[in-house]
Amino acid sequence: MAETEKAILDARYNTVKKLTKLHHFERMAHLVVNIASLVVLLTCVIIMIVRKETDIVSLTGMFGSTGLITITTGRILRMWEKAIKAVITGTYDK
Repeated sequence: MAETEKAILDARYNTVKKLTKLHHFERMAHLVVNIASLVVLLTCVIIMIVRKETDIVSLTGMFGSTGLITITTGRILRMWEKAIKAVITGTYDK
């Protein structure tokens, strides 16, 4: 591997490293919300199975938590998409 290629790869690696460090708090917040939503979802499902009936509270908990899971997962994937773009192109778009 040529020195210029190594320098380019090092620069891109440093860009991704900075990007992940920059978004560390955001990633952790999304992961905590994601885990909490998963717990709520599983709790609602277990309650519905045990009671063998559904009510508005369980359905609201299920749909609300699945929405939060979708949103937080999308945000985490967007951050990784930016990191991958930074590796491929060598630039970072805000």
